[in-house]
Amino acid sequence: MKVGSKLRCDLPDGNEDDIEQRPQDHYLWQIEERPNSWENLEWRSGEISEITAGPGATLRTYIGVHDQATDQGVRRRLVQGRLGTLVVIFTIDGQVVERRISLGPIRT
Repeated sequence: MKVGSKLRCDLPDGNEDDIEQRPQDHYLWQIEERPNSWENLEWRSGEISEITAGPGATLRTYIGVHDQATDQGVRRRLVQGRLGTLVVIFTIDGQVVERRISLGPIRT
């Protein structure tokens, strides 16, 4: 399986409280060192924009928001479910699959 991603922002239009998103054409991924090693924060060194992973592997990427965004504003949007949607593109056995992951809401 190969993985790549893009971020699609799903914030309401025209809200003066919105966080500006910085455009990114790709994200950097890391894969766990061995099965379940992510629980001990053990990741393979290096980050790459396209990664190959086997079944059950755990991957991570970081998503940034505009540097003018406040911690309080980001937390509020995360709780409200207004932070955006991560769109991850997988290629599995030659077929392209798109998965949308909401960045909230979460319980506090």
